[in-house]
Amino acid sequence: MKPVRRPIVLSIALLLVCWGVAPAAALIPVIPIDGIWGVNGRVNATLYTSNSIFIAGTFTSATSPDGSQSLPRQNLVVLDAATGAPRDWAPNPNKAVFDLALSEDGSRVFLSGDFTKVSGQQRLKVAAMSATSGALDATWKPKASARVEALEAVNGKVYLGGQFLTVNDVSRTRLAAVDQASGALDPLWTPAADGVIHDMVFAPNNRILVGGDFTSINGVTNQRKLSALNPNTGAPISSFVPRPAYETFDITVDDATVYTAAGGSGGHAAAYDLGSGENHWVSFGDGDAEAAHLMNNVLYIGGHFDNWVGLPQKKLVALDPVTGQRLSWSARINSALGVFSLASSGRRLTVGGDFTRLGKSRNHFGIFEEPVDVVPPTAPGTPVASSTAYTSITLSIPAATDNVATSLTYSLYRDGGGTPIGIVTSTVPGQPVRFVDTDLPMGTPHTYAARASDGIQSGPMSQTSAPISTDFAAAPVLESLAAFDRDTDGHLDRVTVTFSHDVFCGSPCLSPWSFTGLPAGTSLSSVSVEGRRVQLDLDEGGGAPSTAVGNLKVALSSANGGVEDAQGDNAGFGQTPVADRMGPVPVAITSSDVGGHPGLMEAGDTMQVTFSEPIDPDTVFAANVKQFDPPGDGNDEMNIVGLSSTIDLGSDDYVDGDNSSAAHVDSTLTLNSARTRITSTIVGACSGLACTGRTGVPSSTVTFSPEYYLKDAAGNPATGSLTHSMTVF
Repeated sequence: MKPVRRPIVLSIALLLVCWGVAPAAALIPVIPIDGIWGVNGRVNATLYTSNSIFIAGTFTSATSPDGSQSLPRQNLVVLDAATGAPRDWAPNPNKAVFDLALSEDGSRVFLSGDFTKVSGQQRLKVAAMSATSGALDATWKPKASARVEALEAVNGKVYLGGQFLTVNDVSRTRLAAVDQASGALDPLWTPAADGVIHDMVFAPNNRILVGGDFTSINGVTNQRKLSALNPNTGAPISSFVPRPAYETFDITVDDATVYTAAGGSGGHAAAYDLGSGENHWVSFGDGDAEAAHLMNNVLYIGGHFDNWVGLPQKKLVALDPVTGQRLSWSARINSALGVFSLASSGRRLTVGGDFTRLGKSRNHFGIFEEPVDVVPPTAPGTPVASSTAYTSITLSIPAATDNVATSLTYSLYRDGGGTPIGIVTSTVPGQPVRFVDTDLPMGTPHTYAARASDGIQSGPMSQTSAPISTDFAAAPVLESLAAFDRDTDGHLDRVTVTFSHDVFCGSPCLSPWSFTGLPAGTSLSSVSVEGRRVQLDLDEGGGAPSTAVGNLKVALSSANGGVEDAQGDNAGFGQTPVADRMGPVPVAITSSDVGGHPGLMEAGDTMQVTFSEPIDPDTVFAANVKQFDPPGDGNDEMNIVGLSSTIDLGSDDYVDGDNSSAAHVDSTLTLNSARTRITSTIVGACSGLACTGRTGVPSSTVTFSPEYYLKDAAGNPATGSLTHSMTVF
């Protein structure tokens, strides 16, 4: 049940500021297209060419929309994009096809999977065929030693990812590149992954993104689950360090953000900064997310979930790509296992999987189409300033109107530039939208204009605003104070101070600072300055972990020799509260055998996790619990949806049977009155091959990592981990 990569969809956003949880402004496809043929088995991949739709997976025939006709087509069928009927082409790969990619000149389609023959000719896991005739390429014959799950055709190469250990009889550990014209192995692109690669995507900043179930690439252990590789050498990009906790199944990108469909405790969708890997948001369901695709400013996630963020949502969900918020849309899918393939062309969204109903009868493949909209939005009103600061301007933009869309996306332009500086979305017709332009020079004037889009068409530009200036201060003025727990151990270790403009101070610059409300034993150890930001690094105290800021305040003396600007003007401020930027961390974990069989997961058993500060109850959802025995040697693991990423149980004695599992799908999560402890309680019957489990499990070293979706009252996500010797249940 591994998905495949979908084509890249580029966004125009460079910087985005958003208020609340406004959904993406786009027309969501709601009309299932009739007359489209399907197949009699699972669809893993879909690819559009200029006039055809390639559908790949595990099946033996193409089937008419009403099921009355059947044509033999093994694992690959090509439909006429205009009529939805099968072409005569029948290459018939002899085993499953997992991915498809189009050559850069559009003349050939590359395919990969488990197969050893295509069109009756030997092709070991990869092949190429004509995009216009379906004929097998007679000369392109790279060979891989095992399954190739992922393809990407770019830079004159075809990048390969999967389970193989050799390509063209040369050692290549799960990653390789071959020449797009000849199939010759690239001798320079030599990354090595220690686990399977599920997906590959070329990113706009000239990187090859790879996702899978690996813990290192080239031995670099901070490259796990999701990594960015140099397209010429394969070396990991050291600046991109997302470190997701979950197995990554599918990737899609725009010009600033990486979006993933992932597994873990119930399945996840996540967004990461394309440059740094910083996480923007995480959302989750109750089953693996297997496919991700961007279409017209909506992120679609497919998988085998039945709920998303605690609400019913079967197999396919639409999310706002900015906030991760679930949008109001239902595809009405009856799938048992789920959706494995998403792609788009123009206004059409294609969906592939194991379903037989998608709105109405559909044979594992269906197409949604957006409503026709030929009328663009009107021009927004002229942007005006609602407030200004030393380095930012907050704008109010009078709303545009549209004949169809209820939400519009507004692109903002500064100083007559032709490239938008950001976008913002509104869902309330007629209400102004707000935008914050940040990191501006102090005391500088700027003009602004805006354009609205309904996801299909862009309207005319607004009138240009009168010049709006940022504030000016002769001496540096405090803008913000924030507290951080950099090493996620539950102790304050840094305060960041931001001023109105660039500052500096003499080394070591310790004496001008004073604190109230510091945790016991905590003290200032060093000060560093970069531009207008000052970092106050702290030696941690020895008390109990606590990520609550409490009454922490900071003051800065304005005495000479302290913090000053280039003109010698001194900065200073009195005792000022510090904003909370510290996420909750787990500080205690216990387990109770209520069911009466120690070490056996059964109804009534509980697990409790205590955090370093109160948890926002709106981020705690109902759970299911699953224990599983990974393939090969190694500790058994456990997922608790909504509470944890994978829990390492520290022992191989919990689950009988290699690669087997046991689950209680109707378990619960409850929060105590202090909101610091979450209890997972197993309810109902166990399902799976390993429900008998084992009894008498010895105490072992259990490692728990919290679910990122859990947050404190300030909106900081849970982080860190906890290792403890115990017996689970």
